[in-house]
Amino acid sequence: MTASLSLSRPAADVPLSLPNVSEREAAYAAQALASGDIGPAGAFRDRFEAIWAARNGTAHAITLSSGTAALHVALASLGIGPGDEVIVPATTYVASANAVLHAGGRPIFVDVDPDTFCIDPAAAGAAVTARTRAIMPVHLFGHPCPMDALWEIARGRRIALVADGAHAPLAGYRGMPLAAAATVTTHSFFQNKILSCGEGGALLTNDPDLIVSATQLRAHGLGLDGRQTYHRLGYNYRLTNLACAILCAQEERADAILARHAELDRSYRQLLASHPRITLQTIRDWAQPVHWFFPLVLPNEAPGTHRVIARLSEDGIGARPFFPSLDTIPHLSAFQAERPQPLTTARRLAERGLLLPLRATMSDIDVERVVEALLAAVR
Repeated sequence: MTASLSLSRPAADVPLSLPNVSEREAAYAAQALASGDIGPAGAFRDRFEAIWAARNGTAHAITLSSGTAALHVALASLGIGPGDEVIVPATTYVASANAVLHAGGRPIFVDVDPDTFCIDPAAAGAAVTARTRAIMPVHLFGHPCPMDALWEIARGRRIALVADGAHAPLAGYRGMPLAAAATVTTHSFFQNKILSCGEGGALLTNDPDLIVSATQLRAHGLGLDGRQTYHRLGYNYRLTNLACAILCAQEERADAILARHAELDRSYRQLLASHPRITLQTIRDWAQPVHWFFPLVLPNEAPGTHRVIARLSEDGIGARPFFPSLDTIPHLSAFQAERPQPLTTARRLAERGLLLPLRATMSDIDVERVVEALLAAVR
């Protein structure tokens, strides 16, 4: 196994997030630097895009400057614009809804399942109108959404499934790669994600027309034919070859990283099994999740989330709340006011949800320490 680089640790003894890089990432980055190909094209970019498509079971994959850029390009490539509605779970990072606005569409917020914390298909179906052009499943904290149920809603209605897989690289659905289960899937390689190059994203699809459009949109409208031909108005959403060098190393280490994440998830669940008041994310039997942080919901009688986080911080442990319900964010609240939907679970998760550290560099003793501190904090 490749030795890890020595990194300065933050103040927290068990930080919530810490980059997981090794000598392999440093070596590949050095190769990119030596080649002079540190811009938005090069051998590492081509290599990673080919490998990433193959590993995720899609015909095509392109890299972009961020997961948000990938979502924006996905929506724009589908022609979503003014007057079009995109159904988005209220429990997700703000970037999911922001991408809809960047494309000119209108986000319609729906509630999530209280067990998996992912989009509720019944709520999504109830929100469909003649203006609905897409549903955005967000594979929250690495757990796949119920894609079959969402396709039942979408199929035959000119509705695309644009999956936000920022938390779920290489996850599976019914034994198949999760990324291939949607019209288009996006990934994030931000610094706190499972696989990271600091900042970056990817777009994956089997649709040949969509990938042509997406490739043009990421680079000022240019295609891949090597000519200075501008096919449309585009953006500067390209990822550098230097970043892709790091991603090539991350991909090669991905199986070991994901396996360790699964071990840590099991350890958390075993240690918390005797504390039924704390609600854990349910793993459905059709899901092959990956694990980004360890999510749980505090009981009503426990101290407030921010107080628990403060107590954990005193013990040298990093933690954070779930995302706020999107309808409570100022620039998004008007969309909920215009098309109100029940968001009972999303509001509760925003109030009581807690994310604990889960990363491959943690030890079993770290997990024991986190759980011990958590149980003391919620007494």
